[in-house]
Formats: sequence, structure tokens, C-alpha cells
Amino acid sequence: MKMFKTATVAFFLAAAMSSQAATSVNISSNNVLIDEVSVKDVVSRPVLAKDPLIANIIENDDYVMMLQTRMAEIQQKPYVGAMLERFMPHLINPVANKSYQLIEFFDFNCHYCREAVGLLSDVLGRNGDTTLSYIVLLPENSPITMQYAAYGLSKVSIPKQAAYLTAMFDLLDRNTVTLDDIKAELSKYGIEPKQEELNTFVSEQTKLTNDAYVNMHLQGTPMFVLIKRDQSKAFEVMLGTEPLKYLDSYILKLKNNGVKQ
Repeated sequence: MKMFKTATVAFFLAAAMSSQAATSVNISSNNVLIDEVSVKDVVSRPVLAKDPLIANIIENDDYVMMLQTRMAEIQQKPYVGAMLERFMPHLINPVANKSYQLIEFFDFNCHYCREAVGLLSDVLGRNGDTTLSYIVLLPENSPITMQYAAYGLSKVSIPKQAAYLTAMFDLLDRNTVTLDDIKAELSKYGIEPKQEELNTFVSEQTKLTNDAYVNMHLQGTPMFVLIKRDQSKAFEVMLGTEPLKYLDSYILKLKNNGVKQ
């Protein structure tokens, strides 16, 4: 499945083309000023120009792409917000004593989800107050190997998830992979799915996947939702793998949610 970075940049390509002459964008970390003349077609919307994250995520020649991505994230938030309660009961391995919950909408068909495994290990290592959960997407008629792999992820403990995902991606990437191969990997983690339990899991995840695409307007994976686990339930949306290197900035924004700098 395509990464949002690619999808959203293509969507806003027309706007970006008229901004190619913008070799310098006026960004101040104090008041987040954006030169709306040079990049007006990309950042003409006030909600984007006033977004405190802009000052932290723009780097050198990446600014147009990141502005486009941030615009798409802001546009996605209302749909995500309306669906969060639907997804919360299905989070995998949430840790109750963490301040922030990072949710990845994840697909074993997605090359970029595979890339995100290593990136997430790094950024979560720097943010000990954040825990990771997966919403595994299972479109209808997913291969049985993928169904078993997804079920296994729901049973693997957090410290072992990165190794599990790496192994499963390696297996599923092979044209000759068999169900016995997948079951053998699951057995290394003490996972032996019963057919009835697997069927229930697949049915529920398929419904959840349909909800994500229809009601949340999900267009690609990975998509990340970072939630502040307090009464505010404030959250941020991150599209694609590229924003993960700015996860510290997203957490900082949530920490200062509602507080003017």
C-alpha cells in the first residue's frame, strides 16, 4: 500500500508546482511566520500557517513536501477524531502507565510499514513516555498467511514486536511462503492459533479495516495517530514514515496543547 508521503504529495502537486520559486520560506520558531507570498498555494490556509509544528518539522529543501504533508494531516484529523473511540478497544498491547499512545494503522502488504519498524524503535527509545499499538488492516480476502501473521502480532509482547515484524515481513515477501512457514514462526513465540479464535479475529479486523477506509477516509499506510492519554484526549495525525523523525515535535505539541507559547 502506498505511503501517505507519496499520495499526499501527488494530490497537492499542482499547488507545489506554482511554489517552485520559493527558495526561502520565512519560518520563526517564536511566532511561526510563513511567507504566504512565496508559498501561498501550499500554505494559504490559516489553520496551517498557525500550526506550531511547522517551525519544528521544516528542514532545508524538504519544506514544500512537509508543508504539503502537514496540510493533509490537518485535513485528516476530523475523520480520525470521529473514529478514535471505535478503534481504542482494539489496540494491541497498550501500556497503561504511559502518557502518550502512538497508534500505527498497519498493513503487511505495505513496504513503508516495514521501513517504519526500525524508525519506530529509534523514536520510541527517545520517548520513554510513549507506547506503541497497532491497528492491523486486513482487507477482505486477505491471504491466509497474512491473517495468521496479523493474529500473531496481536499476541506478541511489545519488547518482541520489532523482531516479530521483521521476521514476518521477510517470510511474506517470498513468493514461496506457505502457511506452515508462518505457523513455524508463530510457534517460536508460543502462538498456536485455534481456528475459531482466528476466524473471530479476522472477521473483526476486516470490519475495522472497512471502517477505516470508508469512515476515516484512510488512503494509505502507514498512518499514525499520537494520543495524549489524559482527559483532553488531544491527538495528532502523522501520514507516512517521513514524519516519524519529527515524533519528538508532535509529542511536544501535545504536551503544550492549549497553552500559548
